[in-house]
Amino acid sequence: MDSRSLSFLPLLVLLTVSILTCTRAEGDVDSVNVDLNQICDNGEFGVEKDLRPDTNWKCHDSSLIKQSYMKPSPVPTCSDTTHYSPTFKCIDDPLIYSEHPPLVGDYRPVAPQYGEYKYLPPQRWLHALRLGAVAFLYHPCTPQEQVTTLRDLAHSCLWKHVITPYPHLSEDKPLALVSWGCIYRMEWVESHLVRAWLEQNALKTDESLDYSIGTYSKGLVLESDHNLPPNIVCPDVRAPSPETTPHNSDISTQSPPCSNNSIPSGDVNKPTPVCNKPTTVIVLESSRQRLTVLLALVVVILLLAMLLVIWRLWVSCSFKGKQKGKYKSVSKYFPVALGKSGSGMAIPEMGMPKDGLAEREKLLDESDEDEL
Repeated sequence: MDSRSLSFLPLLVLLTVSILTCTRAEGDVDSVNVDLNQICDNGEFGVEKDLRPDTNWKCHDSSLIKQSYMKPSPVPTCSDTTHYSPTFKCIDDPLIYSEHPPLVGDYRPVAPQYGEYKYLPPQRWLHALRLGAVAFLYHPCTPQEQVTTLRDLAHSCLWKHVITPYPHLSEDKPLALVSWGCIYRMEWVESHLVRAWLEQNALKTDESLDYSIGTYSKGLVLESDHNLPPNIVCPDVRAPSPETTPHNSDISTQSPPCSNNSIPSGDVNKPTPVCNKPTTVIVLESSRQRLTVLLALVVVILLLAMLLVIWRLWVSCSFKGKQKGKYKSVSKYFPVALGKSGSGMAIPEMGMPKDGLAEREKLLDESDEDEL
């Protein structure tokens, strides 16, 4: 191995030490997380304690709820949560709520992924509400067209949302939107009222800037759209311009324009949405993700360095193989000449036959006589 190849050894040693250090650090983090989560909550172990049997969240009598086709009478209410501080409850601690659905309360440490669920218990979606999300709830016997409308609004308006059946909703108002401390009960979905309520109540907690994704996913049917802006509500909704608004249309069926006021005005049942201005959001990766990326980069660099060393060795050996046997000592062919001149130089073989060698000796003798 030549000096150039040896120059790569310190780099290989450094990369090997870096890989071992990163692997050990990541292993330590994982072991600590597993130990702590197994004691309290990891989103998988013992989650059945919060789940209801299928018979408790599926509809058994579709005639319970009938759409009256009257003008909906939504009932938005909010409670004061200024001095309320929730706490985490481990999976072994029972969580029972005094109101249905609960607007605030203690919850499990592991938050759910955002999206639609077959059933998501309040012990999980309350954690999502604390992070600024909205729970879209419906009675299991709600007409399917209303559930579809509610689902479409959730997926198009808000990244931080959960959709789940909730059997404790009343039969006269089988639909509800719940944010942290607020609820919006409905007979059926009125799209522009739902958007207006979301503008006023979604992403309003002090933890709304937490854009991490929960790890609880039991019963998850469809994840929320990660392409939606995390800090904007209903980004695709725009107020209609006067030129495109029909003159004979009912103004109450149009989506209300955004206002610059932070306090809604007008009828409580028709709140005016507040426009959220887009801001630049920088989502930092977790330490584990950064450690994984660093480990991958170190492995790639190590592989490239090893390939470079192998290539250098191959080139060096190939060059030496070509040099070997190309030049031979002249003593093999001209022993008499070496005895006369004492020269130790090497003469290329050049594929010269034996007759040519004898002729060269004769010429050397003649040149010596001429000099004399």
